[in-house]
Amino acid sequence: MSTQPTKFSPALTATDFDFDAWVKLAASDPSAFEQAKRDLLMQAVGEAPASQRAQLTGLVNALMAPPSGNPTGLERAVTAQNAMMQGMYALQDQMQSLKTELGGAPEAASVDASLAQFTTLTVVKR
Repeated sequence: MSTQPTKFSPALTATDFDFDAWVKLAASDPSAFEQAKRDLLMQAVGEAPASQRAQLTGLVNALMAPPSGNPTGLERAVTAQNAMMQGMYALQDQMQSLKTELGGAPEAASVDASLAQFTTLTVVKR
C-alpha cells in the first residue's frame, strides 16, 4: 500500500482529507507514509508563487528532518510553530519595506506588540 491517500489541491478542505487512509498507511508502511507526506507538502510548495518556493522548501525540509534525540509530540509541534513564526515575522518585515517603498509611513509598533504574544517557544523536560 504505497499509494498516496490524498492529492494536494489549493481547494483541499478538511472534508476532502481522508484521515483514516493516512492512519492506515502510517500503521502499515511508515516509510511510505513519510514519503506520501513529503510528496503532498512538495505538491503544495509547487502551487505556491515562485518567489516563495525556496523558503517553503526549506520549511518542508526542516519539518521533515529526522528528529534529534527522541522528541515528544509537543516538541515537534513547537518546532513547527517556531518555523511558522519566523516566516510570519519575515513576511511582516517585507510588508513594512513595501509600504515604505510605496511612500507610506511604516506602521506603529502596535503590530509588533500584537505579535509579541507569539514569542519563540521552548520545551523544558522535567
